[in-house]
Amino acid sequence: MVEHLSRDDEVTFCSGLPSGDGLCRTTVHGRLSYRYRSNGGWYHTDHATGILLDRADRHINVFRFRSERVADGEEIGTVFVDPGVPLPPLQARALVLCSGLPAQFGDAMHTTIYRNVPRDIALLVARSVRQQVTVIA
Repeated sequence: MVEHLSRDDEVTFCSGLPSGDGLCRTTVHGRLSYRYRSNGGWYHTDHATGILLDRADRHINVFRFRSERVADGEEIGTVFVDPGVPLPPLQARALVLCSGLPAQFGDAMHTTIYRNVPRDIALLVARSVRQQVTVIA
């Protein structure tokens, strides 16, 4: 069975192939396998990277940064990642290492929350997954 990532803002999969470019998942030998279709070509990917590629191609930013203080001339704050959008392990680890604390999850919006992240690190992590950071007050 093949499923594709829905075109709405939520991260949900629907039955069948997409009508255009997008992320698909199928089961191969009992394990989920992900393919991303772009400009008629198919590319193997993982779950997190595939979702981020889809969001980037649709110009949907999933990173938010809220500045909380300035230390040694550098803005330090909190990074919020939209619900249902996982980060690849290396990017998530980079954000976690800024504070040494595991990510938290918001009760109301179900966002992933990374605290004590320098703004420059947030920008680099977002850029590495083809995203931009929206600064919030």
